[in-house]
Amino acid sequence: MAAEGLCGPIREGWKQAMKKYRGVLYVLCVIVYAVFGLIITNYATDIMAEKEFSLIAANARILALVAAGSYRITDSEVAELKQLEFAAVIRHPANIRLENMFKHNHHGENEIRFAYIMVELKEDQIKYHVTDEYAQFFGAEAGTPLNLQWLVDVVVGKTVEETLADDETYYDDIKRYSYFRANDEKAYREGTATYLLSDDEYGRVISGLAPVYSAEGTFVGMLGVDIHIERYERETEQIRNILSAVFILPTIVLTAAYVFLYIKNRKYTYSAAYTDPLTAVYNRRFIEKYLPVIVREHYKKKQPLTVIMIDVDFFKPYNDHYGHQRGDEALIKVSGVINSALRQKTDFVCRYGGEEILVILANTGLSVAGMIAGRIKASVDALAIKHEYSEVSDIVTISQGVYASVPESLDSDKEFILHADKGLYEAKSSGRNRFVIVGK
Repeated sequence: MAAEGLCGPIREGWKQAMKKYRGVLYVLCVIVYAVFGLIITNYATDIMAEKEFSLIAANARILALVAAGSYRITDSEVAELKQLEFAAVIRHPANIRLENMFKHNHHGENEIRFAYIMVELKEDQIKYHVTDEYAQFFGAEAGTPLNLQWLVDVVVGKTVEETLADDETYYDDIKRYSYFRANDEKAYREGTATYLLSDDEYGRVISGLAPVYSAEGTFVGMLGVDIHIERYERETEQIRNILSAVFILPTIVLTAAYVFLYIKNRKYTYSAAYTDPLTAVYNRRFIEKYLPVIVREHYKKKQPLTVIMIDVDFFKPYNDHYGHQRGDEALIKVSGVINSALRQKTDFVCRYGGEEILVILANTGLSVAGMIAGRIKASVDALAIKHEYSEVSDIVTISQGVYASVPESLDSDKEFILHADKGLYEAKSSGRNRFVIVGK
C-alpha cells in the first residue's frame, strides 16, 4: 500500500513535467532530427558528388584518347607552329583541324570548353618569363621561365571574334605559354592517358590528357580536353541546400530525382557512346576509337599486346530452338563471366558483333594470354548453360582466337583483329570449344 501510495504522486509529477516541458522536448527532438538529417544529407550528397566527379573525369579521359587517336599532324607542322605568334596559330590548318573535331560536339551537355596540345620547350627555346604584370595570371613569381607552350589551342563552341569580345587580351602571345606544374609534368613525362583537376584563371576544369603522335610517329605532346565543372558544382551545392532544408518526404523525392538524373547521365555518357546496350560491355565503336590508340602506346613502349576474338559455338541453333530472349540471356551471362576473368583495369571486353566478343589485354604476352584464355573458357563452361543443339557439348561453349605481339607499326590495330580472327577460324575448324594461340 505504501509503495502504491508513493507511485501515484510520482506518475502525476511525471505527467505534469511532461506537460510543462512538452514544447522544449519537441524543439529538442526537431533539432536532433534536423542535425541528423543534415549529417545524412551531406554524407549522401558527398558520395553522389564523388561518383559524378569520377564519371566526368572518366569521360574527359576518353574524349582525350579519342581525339588524340583521330588527330593528324606532321613533324613539319609542329616545327612551324612553335615559331608562330598566337594570333597566327589560331588560323593555322592544324589548329582548324582540331577545332573541326569539336565543332559538332554536344559541348553544352559535357561543358567542354578548351581543346589543345601542350608541348615542353627546351631552355634555349624559352621565349618569355613571368613579369610582375602577369605574376597573378600565371600564379608564379616574376622571373619564372614559361616552358610550356600550347602548340594548338581551340576554344570549343566559340569563334575567334566571340572569344575576343569576351576577352580582348585572350590571344596575347604571352598567354600562349605557361609553366609545368608538378601534375602537368608528371602526366607529360609518363605519356599515358589520365585526367587532372585544375583551378586557374580560366575556371575549375577537369582536363583529360592523352599522348598525341605525329604522322611520322614522333611524340608531339599531350592533347588535352577541358571540361568545366562550375555548373556541376553549383547544381550539387543547390541540391545539398535543398536536401538540408527539408529532411522528410521532399528529401527522399529530391534524392531519388538526383539519383535518377545521375543514372540517366551515366547511361548517356557510356551506354549511348561506348557501351553495348544488351551485354553492358564496350561496343564496336569503342574498339574502333580506342584500339588504335592503345596499339600506338604499346608500339612506342615496345610492350606486347593481346587481342582475343571469341565466338559462342552454335549460337544460331541455340537462338532458333530456345528463342532470342534466351539467346540474349546467354550472351549477357557469357559476357559477364568473360569480364570477371580479366585482371586489370586496362583490359577491356567488347561486343564485336552478334555473338562475337573481343577482349583487349594490355601489356600481355603469349604465355599470360594463354592462361587468361583458359580461364575464360573455364568460366563459360562453369555457367553450364544447357544447349541440346550444340554439336560439341550439351552446354554453351566458346571458341577463341588469341593473338599476342608487340605492335610493329603505329597503325597495326587491324592486324591484331585480323590475326585474332584467323585464330578463331582455326579453333572453329578444328572442332570448336577450344582456343588457338597465334603470335610472335
